[in-house]
Order: sequence, then structure tokens, then C-alpha cells
Amino acid sequence: MIRVTIDVIPFGDETRRQTLETIDIVNDCSGDTILGNYRFDAYGIETKSGIVKGFHRKFGALELLRKTLKEASKL
Repeated sequence: MIRVTIDVIPFGDETRRQTLETIDIVNDCSGDTILGNYRFDAYGIETKSGIVKGFHRKFGALELLRKTLKEASKL
């Protein structure tokens, strides 16, 4: 599982940190060694869940996050 947490840290003061959004991306094990399928849950003001299918693993975690955010923005 990949977890991405988006925090706001007012004026750099860690004691005032607040989490705005958390995104969990989980491999659903239905892909193969080249293409993966992932489900995601985004928790913030509202919860959004979805799927990223046919992700080419060679592109790495940042591209997977980008595709996940794109899918989440459609919901």
C-alpha cells in the first residue's frame, strides 16, 4: 500500500500541523508483472474511492499518484 498524506503546517510550526487529505493506493493483485490495477481511497472533506486500471509499472509511484488524483477528481 502507498499512503500519501497532505498536511498544512502554518508558518512552519509542526505543533500546528493539520492533515487535509490522506490517499491510500492499494494493488488489487489482479494485474501482471507489467500492468497493475489499483484501488484507492481518498479521505478528506469527503471520501472518494475508485480504481486505476492498466497502470504500467515502469512509470513508478509518482505517476501512479498522478493518475490516482486524476481519477479522484472525476468523482
